[in-house]
Amino acid sequence: MEMISANDFWDWFSANSNKYYFLNDTDDETKEELMDSLLEKLHDYSTGLYFLVGGSPNEQQELIITAEGNLAYFDDVTNLVNVAPKLEHWNVIAFVPAQGFEFKTQYKTVELDPYKLWFLPLKNNEDAEKLGIRIGVSQVIPDAEQADFLTAAYIVLDTILGEQKAAEDIDYLDIQQLPANFDELGYHELTSLAAYIDWFKS
Repeated sequence: MEMISANDFWDWFSANSNKYYFLNDTDDETKEELMDSLLEKLHDYSTGLYFLVGGSPNEQQELIITAEGNLAYFDDVTNLVNVAPKLEHWNVIAFVPAQGFEFKTQYKTVELDPYKLWFLPLKNNEDAEKLGIRIGVSQVIPDAEQADFLTAAYIVLDTILGEQKAAEDIDYLDIQQLPANFDELGYHELTSLAAYIDWFKS
């Protein structure tokens, strides 16, 4: 398949932006067709990119270009957004931004509340500049659900840190039931993770 340039993508989006501005006013079938068309065109530029569209009705809308945390496609996100034209009614954003803590992540049967999570920094003996994180949860993690808990933890980190910071600043992640002596082991409240990362990088 012949790929298109970043400018080709924006030429297409500029010509069709009004359809997406009124996306919430369309029926479900039309909305799905429009979303499929946008994803197809985005994949014509880079197969590793995805998007989010949102905003209040009749106000400026956001088009977020994301690599869903895949570092291999971060340059494609940056290059695309850097050449985005100024579009009336649109704010184009590179990477999913941090969204605070007022949420609960539901993934399959797993629900995680960031206010009830803790983290333990993990040292990398081979590279002191790399940071690992262990998430501690109060509930028991069945072996069969370990992968689902880990996926949910990744979603939480993307949400509280933002896609770019979560992918670039955390090199390793695992999750386990919080030990009874977690405070003695050096666990911190997850709400302090961003500040800890800034300290670690400094």
